[in-house]
Amino acid sequence: MVEEAEGRAKVIVTEAGKQAEAQISDAQTQSHEIVGQAEEQGRQAIDAGRAEALQETTELKRQALQEIRTVMTHVQEMSAAASEELETQRILTNVAEIRASTKRVIEEATDFAPDDWPTTPAEVEETPVSPTPSNGAELSESLEEVGGPPQDQDQSEAVKRPRSAKPRAKARKQ
Repeated sequence: MVEEAEGRAKVIVTEAGKQAEAQISDAQTQSHEIVGQAEEQGRQAIDAGRAEALQETTELKRQALQEIRTVMTHVQEMSAAASEELETQRILTNVAEIRASTKRVIEEATDFAPDDWPTTPAEVEETPVSPTPSNGAELSESLEEVGGPPQDQDQSEAVKRPRSAKPRAKARKQ
């Protein structure tokens, strides 16, 4: 009986060992399957995250490019407006220069007293005149009659504008 009990105990221990080994093997197989599934799910989650990140990156790039285009359009419009403004300022400067020149010419022309300018035909004939195509022959003849221009005088001083006894004061603004 003891031997028989020992034999049965050995058989039970052997069967329990085989069952334990089978359960261990099943547990290891299941753990490998679970690990494999977890790794696959991890890869899928990473791939999905990458795809989503790529999609968001693409969307952000698209938005950034759209904003850049908008800013560039605005910059071009501002540049065109600045160019127009500069052209307007250039034109206004030219107009102001022309007005100033005109004013200066008018001031110089009106800088003489009325008695400085001949008013009767007799005074006009006595006043020295610069030669023009219409009166050049007359001046040449009158110079020949008096023996030509003075030889000892600089010719640039031969014709001078009349000076008044009282020149008007000029008030120039700069």
